[in-house]
Amino acid sequence: MSLRTLGAELRSTREKKSIPLARIASETRISLRHLESIEEGRYGDLPGGMYNRAFLRGYCDVLGIDPAPVLERYEAESTPSPEKPSKAPTAPRPERRVPALALWSGMFAVSIASLYLSRGTIARLFSSYFVRRPSVAAAPPVAAAPVPARVEASTAAVATPPPALPPAPETVAQADTPGSRVIRLEFEVLQKCWISLHSDGSRVISKVLEPGDRQSFEASENFELKLGNAGGLRVKLNGKAARPLGAPGEVVTTLISRKNLAQFYEASPQ
Repeated sequence: MSLRTLGAELRSTREKKSIPLARIASETRISLRHLESIEEGRYGDLPGGMYNRAFLRGYCDVLGIDPAPVLERYEAESTPSPEKPSKAPTAPRPERRVPALALWSGMFAVSIASLYLSRGTIARLFSSYFVRRPSVAAAPPVAAAPVPARVEASTAAVATPPPALPPAPETVAQADTPGSRVIRLEFEVLQKCWISLHSDGSRVISKVLEPGDRQSFEASENFELKLGNAGGLRVKLNGKAARPLGAPGEVVTTLISRKNLAQFYEASPQ
């Protein structure tokens, strides 16, 4: 079994369902060139990593087949097999040890030679400690200047404290409202979920999110959103909790814009 065989089986399934490749490209936002590479087993032409798995999952979603077996076969075929070592490890060579007596004798001889060669330097360094310096006669004490009897009092200047500044107004953090300039979309991932998101017509993310991930996006007009597991996300819009976008395992495609923003807010309890 190879990746080329897997691609041929996917193409055969698509042709049996009479689904054109252009329809898959339109619904998944995957280019025709990448879809052709999947069906021909040329995975080296794809971006690689999690993008390959996301492409396969989106392809299977449009065909209406379970993506799990396809992803397992892809992982098995794309993982390289471990290589066998070409050469047997060589045994370490035995270390040559120098007898301790010879080593200490050599070090002692080097120390004696160093002291003999540097005797002049040592004499200059310690000569100052053995030469008596001539004593210096103490200078006669200098008479202190007389202190004036009268000291004029001076007026101490009292520093006037600067006027107290008015307290700075407290900054109150205001949550975004539906009428704000941007729409902020926040995700908290509860279950593994594939997502494809466009902000104002430009794609900003297409990947598989793992539990614990948090994502935040902004748009001026709208979001085009497609989820592979709509019930696996907790969503907020402009800082407010939104209603669930779908059930666990459900594939959902939706448009969130300024006009329909209020429809996505979670209903407050009566």
